[in-house]
Amino acid sequence: MHPFQVSVSCDLQSVHLRVVGEIDLSTAAQLVDAVVVAHASSGHDVVIDLSGVTLLDCSGVSALVQAYDQLAAIGAQVALVNPSTLVADVLARTGADAHLGCLTA
Repeated sequence: MHPFQVSVSCDLQSVHLRVVGEIDLSTAAQLVDAVVVAHASSGHDVVIDLSGVTLLDCSGVSALVQAYDQLAAIGAQVALVNPSTLVADVLARTGADAHLGCLTA
């Protein structure tokens, strides 16, 4: 098990969040906060790298949708990239992939 961690980096056009560990009931709110704060601090669109996510439960899916919707409401774009097979499967099974847009592997 990897401890939950979000690292943030920024370039001229976007802020990148790399998520590692489990996104579940105990970490979902932290993820939403990290996404919202990263955007507010930079003013840039957000790219969330999911390659290090080892578990995504319904709370995690809800957190991704909530963060996406909050930023979309203010005109910011959110891209989910590099989902593991597990993450891509959970998003597809819940239908969240259609709401969140195209995922790239």
